Amino acid sequence: MQRKSNTDLLYEAAEFADFTAAAGWPDELTPPQLVALWVGHEFMRPLGEADALMRWGGTEAEKKRTACKIVMRMLRDSALPTEERTETTQRPPVKRLKSLSPPVFVEEEQPAEVRKWVVVTRSAVQQCIAKLGIEPPEHINAWLAPANAHRVGVPANGTPSPAKPQKKTKQEMVVEWLDECERRAAEMGKEFDRRKMPGRKEDFFELLQKLDPEFKSMKSVESLKRYLDGNCKWIVPLRPSLEAQALYAELFPGAFKHRPGAVSSIRDGLKKNVTN
Repeated sequence: MQRKSNTDLLYEAAEFADFTAAAGWPDELTPPQLVALWVGHEFMRPLGEADALMRWGGTEAEKKRTACKIVMRMLRDSALPTEERTETTQRPPVKRLKSLSPPVFVEEEQPAEVRKWVVVTRSAVQQCIAKLGIEPPEHINAWLAPANAHRVGVPANGTPSPAKPQKKTKQEMVVEWLDECERRAAEMGKEFDRRKMPGRKEDFFELLQKLDPEFKSMKSVESLKRYLDGNCKWIVPLRPSLEAQALYAELFPGAFKHRPGAVSSIRDGLKKNVTN
């Protein structure tokens, strides 16, 4: 079985743990997110809990709930410490009518909205795993990788290696993402040819901004063109832009998670173009 790449693990985890993959691995997780990463699918609250308002049916769902329940119990029994987070949002004042004649309005201050939740940190999970003496699953390992990064290149005597990994150029990143597009398309039986790129350059530019934080600072596709030259090519006439967007959404569904129904809405647009 082929080992999944870190990119695949990141986007899978973002899909079922509900975080933004383009921002990279989060530094901390909520308990349901941790359970989702551990069992390798979306968190499903076990039946029988007081706040379980939804019911799922089917054998597969039962297996998922059982897995979540086992992991929740394991983490609870190991006394995994949590930390509380608080977010305070100031609400705008509300205008109230004070008198009718003449009409006079006054602004009334509103109490701030306070949201509280608990999280687990990488170091806490690392200590919990060491205490249990178990091998964590692949998505947890990938999430913990930044916490273990300091161990890479450190010899037995404890002296860190002076060599630092060289940062990739944007041109190298573009090539890697093109390779990833081809790999995923081949696995899905889709057509992707970097010599006949789908849609427009703007479509690929938008995809890169969703996939990689390194491209978010770019203001327009003009800034990207020099990295595209010699690596990929668009032909004339251009394929419909909606077709390109639909393909990218299928290749990288996690990148389009913040747009519910992105793939279906794009496909709907394609159908309208065909019928019109």
